[in-house]
Amino acid sequence: MKRSLGLWLVVVLAGCSRELRPVVVTPQGASVPACEGWARDDHGVERAAGTWRFFFPSGRLRALGEFDHGPSVASSKMLLADGDPPLDGRAGRWTTWSETGVVLSEGAYRDGRPHGFWRRRDERGAVREEGSYWSGKRLGLHRAWHANGVLAREGDFHFDRERGVHREWDEAGTLRRRAEFENGRMEGWLHAWDAHGVLRERAHYRAGKLDGRRVLWDELERITSRAQYANGVQDGASTLFHDNGVVRSRSNWSAGVQAGVACGFDAEGRREWAGYFVDGRLDGVRLAWHPNGALRSRTTFVAGREHGPAEEFDDSGRLRASGSWRDGVRAGQWTCWLPDGTIDTELTGSYSANQLVTK
Repeated sequence: MKRSLGLWLVVVLAGCSRELRPVVVTPQGASVPACEGWARDDHGVERAAGTWRFFFPSGRLRALGEFDHGPSVASSKMLLADGDPPLDGRAGRWTTWSETGVVLSEGAYRDGRPHGFWRRRDERGAVREEGSYWSGKRLGLHRAWHANGVLAREGDFHFDRERGVHREWDEAGTLRRRAEFENGRMEGWLHAWDAHGVLRERAHYRAGKLDGRRVLWDELERITSRAQYANGVQDGASTLFHDNGVVRSRSNWSAGVQAGVACGFDAEGRREWAGYFVDGRLDGVRLAWHPNGALRSRTTFVAGREHGPAEEFDDSGRLRASGSWRDGVRAGQWTCWLPDGTIDTELTGSYSANQLVTK
């Protein structure tokens, strides 16, 4: 029996309804078939069954595999409009090739989903991925390779969920990432390295979120920060460092928001400033010091903005300015002194919105 269906032809040899019959699907005007195989009648619909072969327009073999209750042979799916044989009903072993004859993939299907060990290659024939599946879900060890043949990543899966240690490498073979998983989520330590093999991050995760200590280093292996996390956000003490390893600042966090006392230090470890945070904003008196330890300033903050009395001192401890802030700008009477202790008449007076309005 021959039927014309738009731009292609399907040839099905007659036979008993339950028997497999050979089928050839040929695009109209083509000299070679798009595919050929077997079909079985399913309530009046001829469905692909048994072994099928799919071809490039050149006639070279593109794919070879089995169908069990596959798509209708009178379906446009069989014409490979998307370049791949239909997935519906795939069963048993399947192999695909490039037009140059390189094996691109080989493995088995069950109910249209990968089942068992699979290996995939690129157009050059280099292995790019391999691993086992169970009903379409990754199971056991899976590996992937870069185009140059260097291992790119490997890790174990349990029904598509990561478990155990997973590693990643760059094209030069340098280990870039090592992470521990449980039930598809990061659980345990993450380590990350740069292209030179320098450790840049070490962090602890629980249930897929940062939880515990996280430490960062720069490209010269110098520590830059150390912080505590809980449930994915900063929670606890946090420390930043200068390039020479000296502490730059210390702060405290609660549920991802800075809270409590914080202080900063210069590269020689001398105290530079100290303040108090509420809901992530400075609140209360902030103190700053000169390198010799003398008080530099005393400024009042409310909700992150200067608001209230303020004083400034020179490195000998002499008062240089005194006044008030309102909503982040100088406001009201300010008195300023020169180094010799006399009033600075150019800066002393009444301020509004940071501008001197009267002397």
